[in-house]
Amino acid sequence: MYNTVSNYPNKVDELIFFQDNGISQEAIIDQYQNLIAQGHPTNANSFINQQKGINIYHADLFNLLENRIFSLQEHALTLKPKPSEIFSANEPVGGANNVVWVDIQ
Repeated sequence: MYNTVSNYPNKVDELIFFQDNGISQEAIIDQYQNLIAQGHPTNANSFINQQKGINIYHADLFNLLENRIFSLQEHALTLKPKPSEIFSANEPVGGANNVVWVDIQ
């Protein structure tokens, strides 16, 4: 199960590790899929969350990704815009406010 809370920008979030399930976990995956097929998704979710070393892409993963993106967007909105940089042999024409001109002659 994934921690869906993002700590960014106060702390770097933990790395998400993806891998395929091995053949040794086939019986667990079959049991999980059978519970879903029988109409017991809540039981299936509880069952799979109790397993170690099983990777299932479900709502927790998508909630984690959504929350990390939202935290990054919220942080980006707090940043002050940086001045534009113009690399040119000619000085910018007309009110070069908030612009950094770099003469490349």
